[in-house]
Amino acid sequence: MFNAKWSILVLIIIAAVTNCFAQQKIETSTLQFHSINNVGLIQSQAGSAFQLQTINGVQLKSWFAGIGIGLDDYRFRTIPFFIDLRKEISKTKNKFFIYTDVGTNYQDEISTQKTTFNLYPNYNRFNKGLYYDAGVGYKLKFKKNAALLFSAGYTYKKISENSTIYYGQPDVYYFTNPVFIEHYNYGLNKLTLKVGWEF
Repeated sequence: MFNAKWSILVLIIIAAVTNCFAQQKIETSTLQFHSINNVGLIQSQAGSAFQLQTINGVQLKSWFAGIGIGLDDYRFRTIPFFIDLRKEISKTKNKFFIYTDVGTNYQDEISTQKTTFNLYPNYNRFNKGLYYDAGVGYKLKFKKNAALLFSAGYTYKKISENSTIYYGQPDVYYFTNPVFIEHYNYGLNKLTLKVGWEF
């Protein structure tokens, strides 16, 4: 189970650990360790929201592969875990690239809600679902392998909700005999703009 404060703590810890590893980069002939940290804006017809990502992995020539964790605040706040794969498509110092992220996202909003007449408690549980993100970007390189990243793409997350309503009396709830259970599936399509720092 995750909530906002724990997810932010996880992001801070990962960023701190990867910063330590970045000071001791894996130096081989072509293999390098990189950490990518993004902040982004998600936009859809239903409105806008923010997102955070930290991705850590290795680069071999023009290919990069890593593992990421993030915070997606669109509609339902979720914690995506994903594999990131990207390819640089130009040979100049500053490079264009394409990327794709595939994984799953978790949401732990569990709540008990009361009706207008305070007769029935409503217990909602959200379940994990598919997450992916794909797009194009531009890498503005600095010395010592640091780079500023700009990217735009399409992102999708799926999440399901189980809503259970129980028999009850005013201010006295009996969580033994549900009146009925409703199941909802949400598929959320969004556009995303991100700015990141790679080191």
